[in-house]
Amino acid sequence: MMNPSQKPVSELSLMAVLMLAVMVVGFDGGMMFSAMPTMIRLFGDPVVAGWLITAYFLTAAGSCAVSSRLGDLYGRGRVLRWMFVMAILGSAIAAFAPTLEWIVVGRALQGISDAILPLTFGLARERLPEHRVPHGISYLSGAGVIFAGLGVFLGGVVVDNLSWHALFYASGMLGVVALLAAELVLPPSKMEIKREALDIIGGLLFLPAITLVLIAITNAKKAGWHDPAVLAMIGLGLALMVVWARYESLHPNPLIDVRQFRNWQIAITNLNMILFGLATSQLMLVLLLLLQQPKWTGVGLALSATLAGAIKIPSNLTALITAPWCARLTGRYGARQAALYGLAFQTVGWAMLTGIHDSLPAVVALLIFLGVGTSMTYAALANLIVEAIPAERTSEAIGVMQVVRTTTTAIGAQVVTFLLYSSTLSDPSGGAGIYPSPWSYKLTLGAITCAVFVGLLLTYTLPRRSTASPAVAISS
Repeated sequence: MMNPSQKPVSELSLMAVLMLAVMVVGFDGGMMFSAMPTMIRLFGDPVVAGWLITAYFLTAAGSCAVSSRLGDLYGRGRVLRWMFVMAILGSAIAAFAPTLEWIVVGRALQGISDAILPLTFGLARERLPEHRVPHGISYLSGAGVIFAGLGVFLGGVVVDNLSWHALFYASGMLGVVALLAAELVLPPSKMEIKREALDIIGGLLFLPAITLVLIAITNAKKAGWHDPAVLAMIGLGLALMVVWARYESLHPNPLIDVRQFRNWQIAITNLNMILFGLATSQLMLVLLLLLQQPKWTGVGLALSATLAGAIKIPSNLTALITAPWCARLTGRYGARQAALYGLAFQTVGWAMLTGIHDSLPAVVALLIFLGVGTSMTYAALANLIVEAIPAERTSEAIGVMQVVRTTTTAIGAQVVTFLLYSSTLSDPSGGAGIYPSPWSYKLTLGAITCAVFVGLLLTYTLPRRSTASPAVAISS
């Protein structure tokens, strides 16, 4: 509820600034998917180029894990401004980067700003009148879906007509505009002093564990999976993860409360979210590579980055329809039923895409079909958490689910890149370019189909609920 001691802000002005903030996240997160083929062609290292996406989602996971607590401690408006600064700094480093590795550093800093999204939800609840809060959050959720699709499209437009540097010039300028708008419209949030200390050690243990595993996956491409250094990094990463889980289970105010996974429904739902990040969230990475790959490879459709990004927009727009549909379905039959429908849609869609991906009309139709399944699945998983968690722990539990999704999306981007480039083709004319082979596309799409089907089986183990719990519609 709006604090009367704070400077009044009109609802229109507030929502305009928050929408602009969501646009920053959407553009930064989506722009690189369309640009990936260009970056791989120019730099010639598909595995390192995969870190342009992986690094973003990895730092996003850590940032989202602490952003709500930092917003509570130091004010959401204040923390939001720092997120804009990180987005601008990351864009500047990437724009003037002398090597691909430095572009990855810039992308990692951009990923920190992904915490903008939960902060905008918090500011909407903090600033809007109580009866308008649901409307504000609904508009921001819809904007997140639309801007993510526009980010993919605009990223393609920029790399088709300008240089890749222009991507980061554009994202940096957007961040500057958003920061200035926040300074003009949003007064600093009232700082609330909390007794409990921030769980810094939990955050410090979490990211290195994931990073070590990702580096091992990257190095395995050249060194092989039996290389001692690769095995050592995987072992150390997993050991750190065990230490982290043990530490968090004993902490009185953990950054990520792992104790909630003792609940079967929460555990199964988060396992599904792991599979969602590893598989479903890789849709843009796989399809945008496929759509832009030359036809001589025997599998590509040779579209421009602009057109490839535009084709993804209808898939994103389906979320605006299917998320409310999922909420109504959940209200009548429970979230388990909605999740089963969404995962069934996905399983059929990915299986068909594995067999049919050489026809543009078929790919467009399957993208829309998968868009329905993806948005329904994501909304249903959120509702499964709501059904199983006490009301006072809802935000925390949803936040944990977001961290799981973001982290596994980062890992999935690296795994999918590895699978795609496990078998490659080179331009027979002697020009630059390394492209995934038809076999590697089938391998990758088949692996994603299997992961989604496993999620369907896991969801089926959940008990039916005789009385449906209240539902929330959260778009992916």
